[in-house]
Amino acid sequence: MRLFLVAAIALLNLLVVAAVASAAPTPNFAIKHGETNNRTGPTFSSGGVRECLAAACSYETHDFTIAPDQQNTSFKVSVNWAGIPQTAGTDAQDDWDLYVYRVLDDGTEVQVGSSAAGATTAETATVQGLLSDPVRPGKYRIYMDNFKVAPQNQEWRGFVAFEPYVPTNVKPIATLTGPADATTGQFVTLDASGSSDPDGTIENYAFDLNGDGKFDIDGASPRIEHKYRAGRTHVSVRVRDDRGGVGYATHTITVAAPAPEDRIVVLPPPPGSITISMKPRQKLGAVAVRGVAATLTCPTSCGIVGRLSISRATARRLGLGRRGMTIARRTRSLSGERSTPRVRLKPARRTLNALRRARLPVAATVRITVTAEGYSPKSFTRRVSIVR
Repeated sequence: MRLFLVAAIALLNLLVVAAVASAAPTPNFAIKHGETNNRTGPTFSSGGVRECLAAACSYETHDFTIAPDQQNTSFKVSVNWAGIPQTAGTDAQDDWDLYVYRVLDDGTEVQVGSSAAGATTAETATVQGLLSDPVRPGKYRIYMDNFKVAPQNQEWRGFVAFEPYVPTNVKPIATLTGPADATTGQFVTLDASGSSDPDGTIENYAFDLNGDGKFDIDGASPRIEHKYRAGRTHVSVRVRDDRGGVGYATHTITVAAPAPEDRIVVLPPPPGSITISMKPRQKLGAVAVRGVAATLTCPTSCGIVGRLSISRATARRLGLGRRGMTIARRTRSLSGERSTPRVRLKPARRTLNALRRARLPVAATVRITVTAEGYSPKSFTRRVSIVR
């Protein structure tokens, strides 16, 4: 139920973004002197903002509405007239001032734009949306105020133009997965296909393979394969969406050199010598039949306890839990001198099935403790890689 709710919310957000992106702006329109509400009077004091200083000045208003389904980043009111600009010491034939108000539901007017430069034959006022939001819908009123002369000299024309609203781009969310452990010479798969873009699509993946800040591979594929030298490497990916937004993610890989292969001591070991021989790479087919194999050399009767374990990261990758665990155990005793017993650590069926499904190789650790009669106990720890 929770996953369904999260998915439903994500879908709703995408639909809202898509609806905003596709909403049409308010249509442009022209205005001119004398169309509506032309008035002559000694004062103009809408909201107490302006005051006419001449006895014969006039003003007029032009109302328009932005509908709730119309989305505008801004709109511009431009007016011009034929006349002589005002100059020092003289009166101009015309001196128009331009004011734009938002009319609230109770009739209150809130000024949102103005232009009163003087000494010009044109005025322009721009009204911008707040932050990244579109211009508020509702009723707006344009005031044209002639400051100097009688109404007969007031000819002017204007235009109201709306800029379509484009929502702010939401940055993509980058993810990067891969093995936590690897061996030199082994191909490591790095996967950024889980990345997503809330309001578009991801079109580019760039990988920094060695953590030097430079992107070595740049293309359309979300997956790459690469071999690493021994050591600890920090890998990163940069994803870019269809509107240029970028997101980043990192992943750390610890790469180990292959363990050297121990050799069987053919000659009789000296007193107290207990040795082990084990191949560092063992095929899954053989492991499924006989288990991970190691050969010991005991100088006398001995008891053997062996364990095969995997790390926490490997257990998670195999779907076996979130903790490191022992996946095979063997105990045996032998009598006699100079024996060379084989120890076979075979995982359970559930683990073998997980190994078959995994992207091999899989790293594991062999720990064997040998107690020989008359000698100090000796423990061996060896790394093994299970391969196809």
